[in-house]
Amino acid sequence: MVSSNRPLPWSGSGEDSDDGGQLSRPCKRWRSLVMHVRRRRRTMDQGVFGFRGMIIGEEFMAMFLPFYANMVQRVVSEEVGKAISRHFNAATAAPPRQLVGWNQRPRYQLMFLNGLKPVYTMMKLEAKDGSALRVAIVENLENDLSSIVRFGYLSSARVEVVVLHGNFNAKNEESWTPEEFNKHIVWGREKSAKLLNGDLTMKLSGGEAFLESANFTDNSSFTSTKKFRLGLRLVNASGERVLEGITEPFRVKERRVEGFEKHYPPLLDDEVWRLERIGKNGAYHQALSGSGIYTVQKLLQSYKKNEQKLFKTFTKMSPAAWKAIIGHAMTCKVGDALYLYEIKENNMGLFFDAILQLVGVKFGDRYKPADQLDQVEKNLVEILKQGAYENMKDIQYDYTMFNHSPVPLHRFHAKGASGSSNVLPNQQILNYGQYSRFPGECSNSQGFESMERVYSSQRASNVSSNVLNMNFSNGSET
Repeated sequence: MVSSNRPLPWSGSGEDSDDGGQLSRPCKRWRSLVMHVRRRRRTMDQGVFGFRGMIIGEEFMAMFLPFYANMVQRVVSEEVGKAISRHFNAATAAPPRQLVGWNQRPRYQLMFLNGLKPVYTMMKLEAKDGSALRVAIVENLENDLSSIVRFGYLSSARVEVVVLHGNFNAKNEESWTPEEFNKHIVWGREKSAKLLNGDLTMKLSGGEAFLESANFTDNSSFTSTKKFRLGLRLVNASGERVLEGITEPFRVKERRVEGFEKHYPPLLDDEVWRLERIGKNGAYHQALSGSGIYTVQKLLQSYKKNEQKLFKTFTKMSPAAWKAIIGHAMTCKVGDALYLYEIKENNMGLFFDAILQLVGVKFGDRYKPADQLDQVEKNLVEILKQGAYENMKDIQYDYTMFNHSPVPLHRFHAKGASGSSNVLPNQQILNYGQYSRFPGECSNSQGFESMERVYSSQRASNVSSNVLNMNFSNGSET
């Protein structure tokens, strides 16, 4: 029998001969075995001591099996040892991250729950209402809903605040990779102090934490976008993917321009240039000053009286700028002071707040909140309100809102009324069914003290007599 010189199936090609082709270590051992067998076959063909075919059958198996058994035992032992080692190494390592597509929002996400007020160097970072920045970890639910994670190991995780370039996530994607997030971290200028100082690492409690102390040491002008974002990430990110939190882009200005900052929220007695889009001594500021409007309160009063007239005060005003100015102004706290405008011909009175927004109506001896008026009452009150706006002079706020009902200031102070009491002295709790088209409507309205003298000296409006003498019972039960 002529021995075959065919290449073995696992032997490498010519170009792979240098590195042994694709053979693994066990395959090389098999090759050495087969080559040994081939040499023995050639010996068998040629014969031993001139006798051909002497080693056959049982003799060949007796020679082959011990060698084969030793090799298999050695290979199996090594492979089992490697498998056991891999198993125990994986058990002690950190749990693998859950794989999430780059465009798929993870289940959990860190968030800033309140917005930043304008930021200046060396000044404490605060929310728009002056409180500390609030952060949380939330679980994203269906229908774009989310809830704070109150329990579990994530609810007490440690998080840290970093500074990001303002152009990070410029396309408002729902998700990004940790590598993208880390690539946009801003570390500050060379040979400068740390960009963001303070207690930047927090431990969540019940899924929430507060950034109590942090401030910028440099402005944002040295970056290409001239803006920063704050970023929030886990200190030790392991296990399931938690998406980092980010704020809206913002500028960091030098502290020396603090005197020109806007107020969030503005105060009623703030000058109008404290509002967005109105620059100090700018065109809008001068236009308002020329019309006698110097404060936020006067601006809102003019807005409630006649919006179109106020808008025409500005020679050139875009709808977007107008919306921003009024929207910012309306965030101010109005307070509980009330002004009563009496219409004696109708035995009625209109209650206005500090910005002349209607809050309620007095029908005879009874008070009804503005949001509980029926359609007939609304039509009548709208006419009377416009007449009141035209005749208001020397407005004095002689009432205050207490327990959802107007109370004269002198009685409020004389009786020592306070939030600890839910009942006013001699207050008359009345049923408003007789002023309602349907029985039981407006049953939650509060009574109005009928015997109090009204301290407003306003005269009746010049609304046409046929309107003033309308029979109110046409729209009410008798």
